[in-house]
Amino acid sequence: MSKRIPTPSSTKEPLKFLVALDFGTTFSAMAWAQSTKHERQEVIQSWGAGKTGEKVPTVLQYDENKSPGSGASRWGFEADSEDDESGIRYEWFKLGLYPRLDETGLMKLYPPKTPKVNEAEAKKLVIDYLSALKMNFEQVMRNRYRAAILDGTPTEYIITVPAIWTDKSKNLTRDCAVRAGMGSKHQIQIIKEPEAAGIYALDCMADIDLEAGDTFVVCDAGGGTVDLISYTVKSLDPPILTEAAEGSGGLCGGSFLNRIFADFLDKKFRRYPPFDESLKRHALKVFETSIKRWYVGTPDKSYPITVRGLPDNAQLGIWRERLEITGQDLREIFEPVVTEIVNLVKSQITATRKKVKSVLLAGGFGESEYLRTVLSKALEPDGILVHHILNSNTAIVRGALIRGLTRMNKQLPYARSEGRIATRSYGTPKYVKFDRMKGHDEAKRVGGGFIEIMHWFIQQGKSVDEARPIPVQLTARKEVGSKPFDPMVIRVFSHEDHTGLQATEDMVDDPNVKELVTLTANLDMIPQHNWYRERDADGGESDVVDFDISMTLNSASLLSFKLVHAGVNDDNEEAVEAEFK
Repeated sequence: MSKRIPTPSSTKEPLKFLVALDFGTTFSAMAWAQSTKHERQEVIQSWGAGKTGEKVPTVLQYDENKSPGSGASRWGFEADSEDDESGIRYEWFKLGLYPRLDETGLMKLYPPKTPKVNEAEAKKLVIDYLSALKMNFEQVMRNRYRAAILDGTPTEYIITVPAIWTDKSKNLTRDCAVRAGMGSKHQIQIIKEPEAAGIYALDCMADIDLEAGDTFVVCDAGGGTVDLISYTVKSLDPPILTEAAEGSGGLCGGSFLNRIFADFLDKKFRRYPPFDESLKRHALKVFETSIKRWYVGTPDKSYPITVRGLPDNAQLGIWRERLEITGQDLREIFEPVVTEIVNLVKSQITATRKKVKSVLLAGGFGESEYLRTVLSKALEPDGILVHHILNSNTAIVRGALIRGLTRMNKQLPYARSEGRIATRSYGTPKYVKFDRMKGHDEAKRVGGGFIEIMHWFIQQGKSVDEARPIPVQLTARKEVGSKPFDPMVIRVFSHEDHTGLQATEDMVDDPNVKELVTLTANLDMIPQHNWYRERDADGGESDVVDFDISMTLNSASLLSFKLVHAGVNDDNEEAVEAEFK
């Protein structure tokens, strides 16, 4: 529930609430701390209507007179009942922000039974859900603090996203959080889910025996997605992680076991009408709350489920109103999910290119002892140990909160990450003077003496320091006069290659170079005293302004942008508008 760590004396921090949100596919969690009492970090347990727990279902329900975008009729535990057939129920809607995940095998075999949503619908649902979480947090705070304190205390949010999401999907998540009232784009922090788990793991390193120089893989096995990333322990005092390999993942989380079990029941009882929907719902509940959590792979152990009113039937495994689920049945149910996770872990280890000491399991399904046992056996020949992270189910939200605290105050004695591996190359096109000696193609020569090339400011596979923004230097010209500069459009491209090929300046027309984001720099925000005059080649004069677009690859490997003029950052969000493709 809470964590107390002695802290060194420091200058007095202004009071602020930091709230971490692990926005999951099937379940979500929140944790918070005060900036002035950061040693007390709490995971929220209250979710309204008397419902308690470390996590709350990521589920929404709308009555007939309501629709997504208008605020849900019910959310969380109140919406997580298949017995309530009123209105429309939505689950797994987070994946609508990254529709490519629907192409995976398990998702095709075992799709959700609630409506599938497109990107526009997903945004409305995510905004409604995040709004409900925000209101729940505010209610928790009202139960603890006087209104005068709450009204005068700013709140900052840190939100987790899957490591495998595209820049567009991460940006959509942040946009939804802004629309839900969680702050501005510059205020809301985004962090990759397995990175948050890694930070929390290092913070309690005594339980996992990691030393400086050790490399480990975090496997965040949640309900829907499984995310992986590799880290090396740079130091223990202070505890610092550096990315050892970019993240990977897939859609093979623990909730697929529920769907496979439901399919198992449908096939087993398809010609046995007495096993009705109410008995099926009860069986699924027992599987979720008990069998799935405690199954360890013992083949001769059976797991009973009460099926009141059904007569004995040896062929169906029913005896004295109990349905026996055999160990062999469960092995076959678990096999497709666990096998896919094992393959993902092995691929991540191969991609790490360093000796991996441990695999650390986080997330709800990461608590499974059966998953740990199977992984341990698969990795035993390589001498790789597999551990559960302490508080595995909430390791991500706890780590995200630590990340927010250390960003606020670098002197705090908590684990942190620095330096991340770029998952792709990033660049912008620019014109340079034609130079045959540099191998420029004569056929691409334009404007008499210029040629368009790609300027790659981040190369795939390289370590990037979030604390060091990368400036892209630009210049704008216009006719002399007091009229402001027109907005400048800057196109940012990406190149992704897994063969070791570096992005080069001659890739202007390469089909693997994709437009990532279109930036609009609103230069009318640059004050006139920063302009200067310059004589043109034809003898005339132009107003000129030099500026930078400062680009940062943040903790979620998401590019963020700021306008810099005369050496000063313009924090106005409208200074640079970004439209991700």
